[in-house]
Amino acid sequence: NKNLSKKLKKNNKPTVLFLLGLLVTKNHFYFGRNREKYETSAWEFHHDVLCLLKKYQNKYNIIFKDYPDGLGKSILWKKILKDINADKIQYISNEHKVNDLLRISDLNISPCISTTFFEALYFDADIFLYEEDIFEKPFEKDTKREIYYFKNEKKFLSELEKYLVTGNFYTK
Repeated sequence: NKNLSKKLKKNNKPTVLFLLGLLVTKNHFYFGRNREKYETSAWEFHHDVLCLLKKYQNKYNIIFKDYPDGLGKSILWKKILKDINADKIQYISNEHKVNDLLRISDLNISPCISTTFFEALYFDADIFLYEEDIFEKPFEKDTKREIYYFKNEKKFLSELEKYLVTGNFYTK
C-alpha cells in the first residue's frame, strides 16, 4: 500500500480503472475469439473508451492499466493520452499489479473476458464489460444484477457515459 500511494494521486474522487485487453501478439492466434478487429487488438475501441474517459478526468481518478513491461505498446498509449489531452488519466504498466489497483477502484472497465475480468469479480466495485464473443445465458441469468455487460460497442459507450454522468458507484 505504501508503494501504491507513492505513484497514485490521492484525493476524495472515485477511482475508475480501465484495464487494457485483447492484446494479440504478432504471429499468434487463439481459438475461441470471434470478435471484429481482434487481430488489431481492438485499438479503436480502446481509443474510444479513453476519449470518453477524458471527458471525466477532472471528476474522477482515472487509471489506464497496460500490460506489464509495456507489452501493450506503452509508447503508443502514452502518445495517445497526450494527443487527446488526457493529461489527468494515469498510465500504469508494470508499476503496480492489477490486484492492487482493483483494491482501490470504484469502477472497473474491461474490454473483454480475460483473467483481469475474473480477478475484478472478487472486489466490490462495479464492472463494465464489453465482449462481442460472449455466451450470454450465464450473464443474463446469473450475473445480470452483478455486472454491466454489453455485446454492442455503441451501447457500451452510451451506458458507460450515463454511468459516469450520474456517478452512482456500487450499484451492482
